[in-house]
Amino acid sequence: MLFKRALRFVVSLSIIALFADSILAYQAFSEDIIPEKSRGDEYRFGPGDVLSIEVFEAGELSKTVMVNSSGFITFSLIGPVKVQGLTERELEQKLEGLLGEKYLQSPHVTIFIKEGGYFYVVGEVREGGRFPYRPGITLQQAVAVAGGISDVGKASMVQIKRVNPEDGGVEIITVNHNELMAGKAVDPMIRKDDIIYVPQSYFWSLARAFFFSIGVGDRHSVGINPTTIIDR
Repeated sequence: MLFKRALRFVVSLSIIALFADSILAYQAFSEDIIPEKSRGDEYRFGPGDVLSIEVFEAGELSKTVMVNSSGFITFSLIGPVKVQGLTERELEQKLEGLLGEKYLQSPHVTIFIKEGGYFYVVGEVREGGRFPYRPGITLQQAVAVAGGISDVGKASMVQIKRVNPEDGGVEIITVNHNELMAGKAVDPMIRKDDIIYVPQSYFWSLARAFFFSIGVGDRHSVGINPTTIIDR
């Protein structure tokens, strides 16, 4: 009798969980903002970035600099230069213009990013934490660096939390990682300071709570293989 009641309860939880998943997945899909790689995804400099600046045929001017907390660097001959918010090419053009005004004829400047801050991966991944950012890294690559999504992670609702450095506004981007893996969706670029969050499957959360309530396992593990019961 107890087994039958437990079985009915598990079936009820399964139906509720799947229904909740469907609703939340629809809401997340309707709010998805997956940026195109060609639009707004170029890396823009900010405080703490370490840049290597090379001036062709003027090696004495080439140097490595760090962007200060105000978004400026100090460059030979020119002095303070605001670089925050600029892309590599925009800064190259800016320095070329400033050097060409008084000091060099047709200067050619090349910028390399040596260190570019961090991004963060949290939630249901195997090895979450803080990771060094490099321009061009995508969501799939970022998740892979964190060891991949765990067996109880909700791969269809991975979120990217992004803060606009200009106005402090927060943007939440919801991405179906399964579709990325299948090549059915654009793999969005990660930006410096992004926080990637992989939630736990709702089914697994409810199942874990149920088994804990009847004294099987604890709040973190219930002694069953989650891959057999989760619709990821």
